[in-house]
Amino acid sequence: TTQTSGAGGAVSITAGGALALGNINTSGTTSGVGGDVTLVTTAGGITTANGTTINTSGAGGNNNAGTVILRSNNTAVGLSGAITASGAGTGTGTVSLGTGTGANSVGAVSQPAGAITGATTLNVNSDGGGVSLNRSTNDVVNLGTVVTTGGAFTYVDTNGVDESAGSINTTQTSGAGGAVSITAGGALALGNINTSGTTSGAGGDVTLVTTASR
Repeated sequence: TTQTSGAGGAVSITAGGALALGNINTSGTTSGVGGDVTLVTTAGGITTANGTTINTSGAGGNNNAGTVILRSNNTAVGLSGAITASGAGTGTGTVSLGTGTGANSVGAVSQPAGAITGATTLNVNSDGGGVSLNRSTNDVVNLGTVVTTGGAFTYVDTNGVDESAGSINTTQTSGAGGAVSITAGGALALGNINTSGTTSGAGGDVTLVTTASR
């Protein structure tokens, strides 16, 4: 949906079954914001193909990237392709895997290949099953709101990552809290993390690792 010079157009795809995705480019060119990408399924899950890219990056000045949103009605998401949401200059970019509960949530999330890069904020809302974004080539600035409803949360970043203004909550209504593991290649700044058990359940382990200073 790009043009010679200007903003990229938004893309919205809604499916009633499995949603399998390839290359999507809504980036701005010369000077323009990237178009938002909203990908929704009510059943069957969402996958991105290895070697493909969803690119919503902004161009020129301080133009924002388009927001990338995936909603899968608590069914599985498999990310083998890349997601790039880089703002230009001081522009921002957001990737949200789920935006709430139920139809607005994702289920279990895996990342067999690819990477999420460029985004200033990564949010996750999963109704269960665990979220593993474990590719060492991931590169986002901030972890925003992360909710996993009892599932584990794993995140690996090639550089530093900041969760100090965000929150990670792996609790569920009744039962054990999910484990949290964050590994960064630079400074790791932390805020609220809650892995406690509720009613009757163990608290989840929290493992926080950095290999270098920013």
